[in-house]
Amino acid sequence: MTKWISVKDGMPDYQEEIIIFTTDKVVTSSLFVKRYPCYDKDELYFEKNGFVISEEEGTYFKFNEVTHWMPLPEPPKEKP
Repeated sequence: MTKWISVKDGMPDYQEEIIIFTTDKVVTSSLFVKRYPCYDKDELYFEKNGFVISEEEGTYFKFNEVTHWMPLPEPPKEKP
């Protein structure tokens, strides 16, 4: 069984599909990315190391908002 890994103990590989747990107790699938876009008063800049949920919708979590992560579990072996 897959277990939660603290971000203090290690990080996933870049672009690895994972599940994250945030400081606000959000659990969702995500990718770990090297950089992601941010805006400050309509000015674009990039932050390093973040977790993206949907690049199309621009949904990102900053590194300090994520406390734990785990690899995706294996899919079910039985067909429905």
